[in-house]
Amino acid sequence: MNQPLSSAALAEPANRYQTHEVRNQAQPANGFNAFSGDAVLTAAIEREAPWAAARCDALGAVAGDANVQELARLANKHHPELKTHDRFGHRVDWVDFHPAWHELMALAWKHEVPNLTWRTHEPNGHYARAVLSYLWNQVEQGTACPPAWPMRRMRDFRQSPRSRSGPKNQGVRNTNSAAAK
Repeated sequence: MNQPLSSAALAEPANRYQTHEVRNQAQPANGFNAFSGDAVLTAAIEREAPWAAARCDALGAVAGDANVQELARLANKHHPELKTHDRFGHRVDWVDFHPAWHELMALAWKHEVPNLTWRTHEPNGHYARAVLSYLWNQVEQGTACPPAWPMRRMRDFRQSPRSRSGPKNQGVRNTNSAAAK
């Protein structure tokens, strides 16, 4: 009357929950070098600032690193949080950032994204820094703005009469400006 089912008939198929094969999505973009993989960029650096090729190559490897891309994902997922007051009601105006954001900022500074122009004595420092900035923008956009601030502020500091007249301007050199040549 009722025949028992075999164990093979009761086993779940391995693809029971598979609906279709996804073929229209790109593979994860990691494990590459954003500098050495860009023929136009490498040729431009070789032509304009060959001394910066090793720096650009190092940052290009960072841009393609899976761990760094995970930091970028976390920095984007966890938005900065403004704290206007402490627990006692005192005004503090503090912004809390996720640790991934701080790690990304440390990487940008380590690779001289914000300050290469002012730290090098080589020709075309502005050009090399622009390439570093371009590569850094491929890592994460939220951390791309703060490294650009020192670039802009340094010019303003140099144009200030106060900084030109005092000892604060000592040690700051721009070998790329027309005034320095």
